Order: sequence, then C-alpha cells, then structure tokens
Amino acid sequence: LNRYMTVMTKVIMRHHGTVDKFIGDAIMAFWGAPLCDPTHAINACTAALQMRAGLVSLNRELREQGLPEVSFRIGINTGEVIAGNMGSEELFDYTVIGDAVNVASRLEGANKRFGTDILISASVYERVADSVDARPLGTIDVKGKAEAVEVYALQGVRNSP
Repeated sequence: LNRYMTVMTKVIMRHHGTVDKFIGDAIMAFWGAPLCDPTHAINACTAALQMRAGLVSLNRELREQGLPEVSFRIGINTGEVIAGNMGSEELFDYTVIGDAVNVASRLEGANKRFGTDILISASVYERVADSVDARPLGTIDVKGKAEAVEVYALQGVRNSP
C-alpha cells in the first residue's frame, strides 16, 4: 500500500495537486488551493491519466514479485469549495469541503456502475474539452443534489501542459 501511495502521490504533486489525506487505501487530493490555478482542471485530468499509467507499471512489478495487484477509481469535479484549516482548536488540517467535494467523491464511487476507472463531471469537461478525449456516459443522481450530474469517462489528454 505504501508503494502504491508513493507512486500516486508523486504524480499528484508533479501536476500541482495537494494531497489532502490518506483514507484507508484512498487518496484525497485537490487542485487550485491555496493559490488559484486557472489550469487546475487539466492538471487534475493529466495527473489522473498518469496515475493510471503508473498503476500499470506498479502492477507489473507486483506481479513479478508474486504480490496482488491493486486498482483504483478516481472522481474529478470542479466548483467552489471552502478551503482552509478545519477541525478543532486542538487539532486541524488544511482541507477542502463543500458540494463540489461531495460530487467528486460520488463520481469516484460511480465508476463501479460504469465499469470505468476515471470519471469527470460536466463542469470539468467544459473546462478541458479541447484538451482531452472523454466519452459521455449519461448522468448520475447525487445525494443532496436536486439535479443529476452529467459524467464522462476520461480516456486521454491530447495537449498536456
């Protein structure tokens, strides 16, 4: 698990992402805070695709060593969030919260339904449509949202930064 987290963290950071926390075998990361980044959406998409490539290499190594392979699911969304130190007076972390974060989490889980590994929302697709190959999959209902969210399977980046 540490080897997996190391590979993925390096890719996230190389593409200007912030690793927020490790949650079991998951990584929560975000882009665009604390400093505004107008290219946050393409950076996140590029990172996700490079994470996929890194996973292929890692799984090859694990197989050669007789160890079990690992897999992942990624959900990418963009929108307004609250970013800052949150927690208690005794313990806090720099993190992001808000509806946009919840949608990203729901996209991660929706990969099971679609048989995919990287889903992006329409709000991400609108920002990166000229730079990525993505297949529209329809919509998902997200708990707490009145309107369904349009989703796309991220397949590749045409012009990576």
